[in-house]
Amino acid sequence: MRRAILATSCIPTPQHRMQRFDKIKRRDLHARPLLGGALIVLSFILCSWCVTPAAAQPPRVPDGLQVLQSFEQVLVDVIGRSEDSVVAIARVRKGDARTIDPSDPNFVPNEYATGVVIDSGGYILTNFHLMREDSDYWITTSRRGVYKVTDWWGDERLDLAVLKTEADNLTPIEFGDAEDLRKGKIVIALGNPYAIARDGQACASWGIISNLKRKPASEKRPAPSHSTTALPGQSAEATLQSTEKPSVHHYGTLIYSDVRLERGTSGGALLDLRGRMIGLTTALADHVGFEESAGYAIAIDEQMQGHIETLKRGEEVELGFLGIHVENRPEKMQIGVPGVRVTGTVFGTSADEAGLRSGDVITAIEGSPIHDTDQLFLQFRKRAVDEEIRVLVERDGAHQQLLVTLDKAPPSGRQRYSPRPLWRGLRIDHASVLFQSGFGRGAAANKGVGIIHVERESPAWQAGLRAGMIVTAVNGTAVSHPRPCRELLTQAAGDVTLTVDAPAEDESGQVLVPPE
Repeated sequence: MRRAILATSCIPTPQHRMQRFDKIKRRDLHARPLLGGALIVLSFILCSWCVTPAAAQPPRVPDGLQVLQSFEQVLVDVIGRSEDSVVAIARVRKGDARTIDPSDPNFVPNEYATGVVIDSGGYILTNFHLMREDSDYWITTSRRGVYKVTDWWGDERLDLAVLKTEADNLTPIEFGDAEDLRKGKIVIALGNPYAIARDGQACASWGIISNLKRKPASEKRPAPSHSTTALPGQSAEATLQSTEKPSVHHYGTLIYSDVRLERGTSGGALLDLRGRMIGLTTALADHVGFEESAGYAIAIDEQMQGHIETLKRGEEVELGFLGIHVENRPEKMQIGVPGVRVTGTVFGTSADEAGLRSGDVITAIEGSPIHDTDQLFLQFRKRAVDEEIRVLVERDGAHQQLLVTLDKAPPSGRQRYSPRPLWRGLRIDHASVLFQSGFGRGAAANKGVGIIHVERESPAWQAGLRAGMIVTAVNGTAVSHPRPCRELLTQAAGDVTLTVDAPAEDESGQVLVPPE
């Protein structure tokens, strides 16, 4: 009887069948979107199965000739895009008795070199060591255009010069950033070896980056016999110390590559595989007796591009000056411990004012470790005047960070630029350029501006002002920087009273400068 009841309870009635149907229907409606999505996914999977056997085949490996042809095409394309931006430079000594026709391919100049177009308006970048005051210069473009150089500006410390021509349709080079370079990267050089590119058709060579931040061999320069003062538009050739190196590159800035750089390729372009200029080729090794030039190039980084723009405007390049004396620590260098010892500071410079003192050990500048004096000098010599830098110092076993605003480095080597106009026969500059004169009778470099040139018989000369004095006030207003001082002077009318500090005590005081 019980089994019958159980069996009966399992038989659905018509009402039960309808309820069950509605329930199944509702469940099916909810499941359809999921089912549809699953079907779509399944269809994609099935399609992929259909094509997988063909697509899964490993790609065909190109043979060696195809690889070489692809690389060859890259070189051809880069050279083709860039060669119009490279020119041949001819130097002819003034007074040369020969008939001079630089457009004649058979004409051989006294000297020859390479240049790079940096502006369509006729501006050419090259090496400073190629330039002489006793010579005229011509450039020849890849389209056989010949233009005489009408003016030029440069700085021996950077070994950079910018030439101005009357050309107005040149193709400027695109700059890259040498900071992105690494050893092993492929580079291309365009130049004018042995003057064979006199028709403007630059010669090409290629290789790899062998090393970075290299130093060319150099000889010590003679100690100056007098105080260095800047002449109008050109500094004296004397240097600060007998140990100072002739350029910032001798502290370690150069790209070294295995590119073939023959005589005459100085001033050429070193390019990356995108055709961007990352170096200016230079033959600095020739200057110290090497028979062949090394594969050096001046790294064109952001700082160098800024200096190039300054020269392009015909202005003076102002390099940073820290105002300290330092020495290496051989016992620490042998085990790779960073740090150079400060042996003294120049009174009145920003380093002195910031608290650097004898016995301090400078271990880093702007986060870059300093292992030797060359690394230290390079860190601030490439930087601009008035730039604030972070100097990490170890003192009495503890580290502390000092903020130092860079002064202007005293003149060193030759420079050529368009001088600022004289004011009543007077020219001023940062007081730190008067380093050798000791900043007058003790005036701090940041508490005055230096007089660097006074024209004879001018109102300033007749008032008793001389190069080497420091101006601390104009009509009672204190001055500590050349820019505001120039503004005060140019705005002043009538007699102007300058407060000066001079090497001789009896020359200090107030000086009345009449108008011209």
